[in-house]
Formats: sequence, structure tokens, C-alpha cells
Amino acid sequence: MKRLHLSLALFFVPLSLFADVKLPAVFSDGAVLQRGREIPVWGRADAGEKVAVDLAGKSAQTVAGADGRWKVTLPALEAGGPWVLTVKGNNTVVVRDVLVGEVWLASGQSNMELPMYVLKDRYADIVAGCTDSQLRTFKIVPAWNFDGPRDDLGAATWSSANPKSVLGFSGVAYFFARELREKLGVPVGVVDATLGGCTIQSFLGEKALETFPADLAEGLRWKDADLVKATTDTEGAAQRSWDEALDSADPGLDPAAPWSAENFDDSDWALVPVPVRFADVGFAGSGSVWLRRTFTVPVPMAGKPARLNLGRIVDADVAFVNGVRVGGVPFQYPQRRYEIPAGLLHEGANTVAVRVLVDSGNGEIVAEKPYEIVSEAGTIPLAGCWKFHAGVTMGNRPGQTFIQWKPTGLFNAMVAPLGGFPIAGVLWYQGESNSGDGDRYGAYFKALVAQYRGQFGAETPVVMMQLPNFMEPTTGVADGGWAKFRDVQRRSLSIPGVALVVGIDLGDWNDIHPENKADVGHRMALAARRLAYGESKLASSGPLVSGMRVEGAKAVLSFTEIAGGLVAIGGGELRQFTIAGADGVYHEAHAVIVGDTVVVWSPAVPQPVSVRYAWANNPAGSNLTNTSGLPASPFEISAKAGE
Repeated sequence: MKRLHLSLALFFVPLSLFADVKLPAVFSDGAVLQRGREIPVWGRADAGEKVAVDLAGKSAQTVAGADGRWKVTLPALEAGGPWVLTVKGNNTVVVRDVLVGEVWLASGQSNMELPMYVLKDRYADIVAGCTDSQLRTFKIVPAWNFDGPRDDLGAATWSSANPKSVLGFSGVAYFFARELREKLGVPVGVVDATLGGCTIQSFLGEKALETFPADLAEGLRWKDADLVKATTDTEGAAQRSWDEALDSADPGLDPAAPWSAENFDDSDWALVPVPVRFADVGFAGSGSVWLRRTFTVPVPMAGKPARLNLGRIVDADVAFVNGVRVGGVPFQYPQRRYEIPAGLLHEGANTVAVRVLVDSGNGEIVAEKPYEIVSEAGTIPLAGCWKFHAGVTMGNRPGQTFIQWKPTGLFNAMVAPLGGFPIAGVLWYQGESNSGDGDRYGAYFKALVAQYRGQFGAETPVVMMQLPNFMEPTTGVADGGWAKFRDVQRRSLSIPGVALVVGIDLGDWNDIHPENKADVGHRMALAARRLAYGESKLASSGPLVSGMRVEGAKAVLSFTEIAGGLVAIGGGELRQFTIAGADGVYHEAHAVIVGDTVVVWSPAVPQPVSVRYAWANNPAGSNLTNTSGLPASPFEISAKAGE
């Protein structure tokens, strides 16, 4: 009875005594706040509740409105800390270890999202030596919402860089922040709002999409919770049904004689070279295939832990060593790096088996990736001759509607809740999922910049990463959606306060997620230093075409951002230039540097009208740079229209 009486007594206590002051997640332990800018602090409380805020000796008071919302603005602070942010109402919230320095928002899709965990082998020494309590990231947990902007970001937290935590940092953002820390000598924080595969429309809110009615209508359509549930339930069931049918029909999964077993007899299997496209060895459909390879383990490696590197596989895989499952990846993009535990490898003959699941008829073991077993005691190459056998042939795996990439969803859940949190600028690396939207992307990006500036301040700098080289290398006259897309990105430089980072030399032909993120971060830092920090004489860009004139049968191109001059890597003529006349048909062209210009011509084009440079998805051998070593942006330009 005493417990009942206590409960009843508490029931009649005024509700205001239980109304806790709450802060959004961005104001949490370890936060970095922007120096030199007034600092808004906001949150929730009970209606009419008095709220007092204190930070570094600066204070402000207010009263929560009828809706429970409150906001104060603290004076600007110089770089420093750590300080304590205290918010008092009916309760007290204490936010510890607050620094003031430079804050950047990093947003986009998977190449901005790609964490240092994936890059830890490439940058092992950097990861091991990474201890900087003043380099921090605020990782926003991916989320989406179509009902309008959310108030908060959920479980997002700040973390400082150390060998363990840095593995969760965006690789691009880490290398960018690392350089700013070195050059500016102040704390640097990066707010990470990224999601692999997203479209630019997903980061645009309803207001920004008002001039794109079809996209806005598509975003509004997903406000229907019943539609979301029906779509996910139906598609999920179809995919599970396909997976179950595949597994039940695959003879390689027979528990009495699994094809993954170390001692399985594969003597009648076909021999194929690895890497391999399955269509080239007789499997052009979808379903499952199996590959096996016997390898010899020397005494020093026996019993020791090791790693199985299987490059990239299209689409999904499960890998076994001596019959023991060591790893698997359910989709095609990540590099396969599977840990082999101590005791599994033994002296002499050992076996690796891989089951590959092909979703849509284009299965392969991707070329020019590492296929090997690696340990401290040595490396065993695995590229070459493998045994091969089809498992099951089926129709394509049912597709999926990626609702999280629909218009407005990511803005509402991942950016809008940041409110007016002060930042120094925005890093934007996105476009792969919009590469077919070259005609519209410029308008989308302009709307995105305007949205950022409406939220974070009218002068907010934006640094955009141009799509790098990707797909089969191409020489001669070529075309490609990524070429046109890069030129649209270049033309976005007409928006004041926008910088472009060119990465036409930083990609991998066989991987949409190139691992060289150190150079991407460095080039973004160069752009930011010039755009946002007043280093006006810093060479932060490669050559940008600025005009074309015709002299007889030759086109003469002028450039900005030439630093100390134009350079042809390797000397001699420039490569990857093509030229067209009034008929619009392009021909391979000669191109040479003459002073601060490039002169382009072809015997096939007596009256030039337009010129293209590096106009391919992956323009092999493009070699125009400036004396700073930064590559020229791909472009298309005409004498009539100029830019």
C-alpha cells in the first residue's frame, strides 16, 4: 500500500516540476563550436520555463515559449577550450569538453561516407599514430523522414580522433580536418551527414524542391506510411523468397557434401582464370556459382592468423577456408578482406572456397584487385587458375525501392535538425547516383547551395568534389555520362563562394569507391583554405578553361588557375583533346601549350567550333596540369558560347 500511496502522491505533483530542459544532440559532450560567430543554443523545456545558458563566462537567459521551444544567442568566442556548457531550467544539463574552433559540414553519398575502417590498410601508419583530441567528428546516424523536418538527430555523438575512434571517421573528412588542424592550429570538428547511394534530391527540402515539381511530388508521396510499409513488406518478401529458393536449390549447400568442405572432390570442375567475368566462362545468368582453389601454406604461416583478400566480387559472396566460413559481403561494392583465425591454416595443402551470388546477370571477380592470403609471415598469391562450377541459374533477384534516397528524406532527418548551428562551410561529395542527370544537376546543386545558405548563413562557402575517373579507361574520341556530369559540376563555379575539387586522376577504373581519400581531403583543404581562410595566393585548383577563340584552323583556349603556368605531364603534346566543327562530330586533336594557352587542331576540322578535354568516363592519359601539379578540369567549350 505504501507504494500505491507514493504513486498517487506523485501523480498530483505539478507537471512543470518534471519538465526537463533538453538540448539537441549536436550540443553534447565533446562538441566543437564555430569560432568568431555568435553561438545560438536552443532546445526544449516546459512552456514558460526559465532557461539560463552559460559557456566560457558568457551567459544568456530566456523563457520557453508556449510550444516548449527556447533559444538564446551567446557572443562569439575565439578558438579554445575545453569549456563546459551549462543549461539550467527546472533541471540542469551539463555539456563537458566543449571546444571552439572550425566546424565543417561534410555531406554526400558513399565516397564521402567511406570510413577510415575501410581504408585502414592503406593508411595503417596514420591510423596507428592518430591521437588528436582537438580533431573531432559528429557522426549523424543515417535516417530519413518525409513528414517534414525533425527536431533532433537521435543518437548522434561527438568523438575525438584516436587509433580506435578514427576508424569510424569519414576518410575524406578526416584528411581534410587533419590538414586544417595543421595549417590553422585550432580545434576542427566535422559534422558528418552522409548516406551511401543517395541522390542530391534526398538532401533538398520541400522549399528547395518547389521549382522541381516532379521531385517534390515524389517526396510527398512517401509521407504515406501505408505506402512505405506495403512497399518494404512486398519487396522484402520477394527478395527473401528468391534467396530461399536459391538456397534450397543450390547443390553446393547440401549438408552431406557441401562444396565448401576442405576435402570436397572438385576434380571434374572446370578451370577458370581469376579474376573472371562469369559470362566469359559460360554463366551469363543470375543465381549462384562456386569457385575453389588449393594453396600451399609454408611452415612459418601454419597456425598463424592471416587475412584473405578477395578484391571485389559482383554481387555477393561467402568465403570459406578449409571448410570454415571466414566472411561474406551481401553486395558488390566493398573490398573483401576476411580474417582467418589462428589455427585454421595448416602446413601443406589448404583450400579456399567462395560462393558467389549473382543478382542480375553480370557476375564477376573484378580485375586488378588483390587476391591473396596475407600474414606477418608472408603472402600467398591466389590470382590465377581456380576450379569453377555453377550452382543454380535463376531469374534476376527482385529489385528494391530505396525509399531512403527519395526527395526530402535525408534533409528532413539529417540536416534540418542542425538548425542554425554555426559552421565554417560545407564539403559536398555526391553525384554518382545522379550521373545520368547532367541536364538537371546544375539546377539541383544551385538549390542545394541556396538551402545551405538559408540555414547556415548567406556567405557559407561550399567545396564540391568533382566525380573522379571510373570505368574502363578510354582513349580517342569518346563520350560518357560522367564526362558531361563533370562539366556541369565545373559550370557550378558560376555560383559565388563555390570551389571545385578536380579528381580526374584520383579514381580507380574498377572501383566506384577509390581508396585514395588522402588526396581528396588534401585538395578539399586547399580549396577551403583559399575560399574560407583568405589564402588568396594559394594554388588550390588545376587549370579551368575560361575561353576559346578561333585562329584559322586552330582553337586557342585560355585558362584560369594556371599557377606558375600550364604543364603537360610527360612533356610534348597534350592528350585527350578532341575538336569539332559545325557538324558537331568530334575528332582526335593535336594540342600543345603555347604560353598560357592551349592550341588545339585537327586536319579533319578546318573550321573549329568546339573543343572537349578528357571527355570520357575514364579518360586515359589526360595530362594537362599547372605547375602546382593539380589537374585541369574536364570541359567542353565553344567559340560562340564561350563558357
